[in-house]
Amino acid sequence: MNLFKMLQNEIAARKKRFTEGDGSYESYCRKTGEDLPQILVILRNYSAFAEQFEALDDQLIQITRECNKYGIYFLVTANAANTIRYRVAQNFGEVYALQLNDPSDYIGLFSGTRGIYPPKIKGRGIFKEDRVYEFQAAHFAQDASQSVLRAFVNGLSRGTGTCACPVPTLPARVVPSFLPSDFTESAVPVGVEKASLRISTWNVSRFVISMVLSQDAEELGAAAQGIVEQLSKLSGSVTVFDGAELMAESKEMSYSYLRVNFAGHINSLFQEMVHRNNLYKRAAADGRDAEDYDPEYYVLTGLPTIFSGLSEADKDKLNTLLEKAELHYRIKFILCGSPKEVSEFNTAGWYRRHVSGNNGIWVGDGITDQYCLKIAKLTNSLYSEIPPHFGYLVKRGKPALVKLIVGEDCEEEAEN
Repeated sequence: MNLFKMLQNEIAARKKRFTEGDGSYESYCRKTGEDLPQILVILRNYSAFAEQFEALDDQLIQITRECNKYGIYFLVTANAANTIRYRVAQNFGEVYALQLNDPSDYIGLFSGTRGIYPPKIKGRGIFKEDRVYEFQAAHFAQDASQSVLRAFVNGLSRGTGTCACPVPTLPARVVPSFLPSDFTESAVPVGVEKASLRISTWNVSRFVISMVLSQDAEELGAAAQGIVEQLSKLSGSVTVFDGAELMAESKEMSYSYLRVNFAGHINSLFQEMVHRNNLYKRAAADGRDAEDYDPEYYVLTGLPTIFSGLSEADKDKLNTLLEKAELHYRIKFILCGSPKEVSEFNTAGWYRRHVSGNNGIWVGDGITDQYCLKIAKLTNSLYSEIPPHFGYLVKRGKPALVKLIVGEDCEEEAEN
């Protein structure tokens, strides 16, 4: 359950934070003067929870055993006196009983009540401290239905400055509008990691040439579209050479898009790289910092198709562009294609110089059936079939299963 993961992470974080004093929430706040929020978790209807999530009982026991010390509290409701299992119940120091079926239930809960039982009035109950007390619970509405309760809670939430952190969930679709909009090229959000539900980021600043690979053209096109839309949010320009026709052209594009006639743009880019190279050399000779160029991102799909439509002279220029580009020129290439397409160029100078087989994005199934991306350790899970729009973000040979970004307008085909 994602809530329990979040709570365990929060407890671990607070343990590290509360190192001074006795390591408790109260001691930390008293010593630092920091107003750290307390967390209240309400678990409604324990019997339903235990039935649906029996495997989480041990986690609940562990969390409730230590959470109070760190300012995290649980309120658990149950429909009967003996519903909550003993191993869980012993972690709760306070018990409040509303109307129960039998007077003996109160005696069992409180080890005797000295004759005090709640009258049959809605919201009336008893609890025990130094002795047994009677209490009256307030009612938020005459009609306590689920819809009224949700409306009441939503009303309380409106206009509230601080709210509880939402429980992380895996979205039905990961599109650019779902992900953070403020980022740098060293941490471009490209999906949600399935195991941790954290935003997965891709560092396109480390390499002149990066790879996005797949055996499935449709899946690759959806992911490439999303990545291009993300790159378009960075400063600089984005140009797509769509030799494989993976993406759909539209008037709303915030980037340059070419499906044919690549030669003219390749010649212009070649001249720009020569210009940046000359400026860099002059700056180095004069002992000064080079000019900070505007970044340019080139997304290439169907690389064999692009090369096949060029003259020999233009092929040489594209090969030179790919090989001689340097990080300080701020010109980056993202190659999108199948392993078969990309491996056609594995003897090229630019491939040997700039392509890192330990880093990249794999879209869809089949990561174990290719050799372009080098996986440090092939585990059984990598051979399993994965749902649509999932893939792997590979960093230093370690793959992480990610629900990958797709274009904002890509047809929905969600499968969690």
